[in-house]
Amino acid sequence: MTIGFGHATQLTHPVSVANLPPPQLYYQLTINVSNVGQTTEFVKTLWVEPTAGGQGRDYSPPADVEIKPHSRWPVTIDAADIPDPDDGFVAIAHLANGQRVTSPVEHLLDWLTEQVEKNNRATEH
Repeated sequence: MTIGFGHATQLTHPVSVANLPPPQLYYQLTINVSNVGQTTEFVKTLWVEPTAGGQGRDYSPPADVEIKPHSRWPVTIDAADIPDPDDGFVAIAHLANGQRVTSPVEHLLDWLTEQVEKNNRATEH
């Protein structure tokens, strides 16, 4: 099992929605819990926490998630929900077999953070 992150931006609503202000961007992270093994695994809990310590955030599923061999379970989150991301953060999955899997330390991408901030300043009225 491995854990990695994908980075993207999303609009708060479609541009064509009438009577709404221009859409804002938000920084979206996808946590990819991947089964690189040959047996089916079950994820019981998923947690993201800052490497500097402090309170993390729980993204656990309501029921165990089955991940077949060579498959992944993607979980999309808003980067703004990660407390104190400046020093990096990790995702931690606990599996039904008792194994704990921790991602490498991840950081928000400066250029993507700047793009979101620049867009949102320009669309404020």
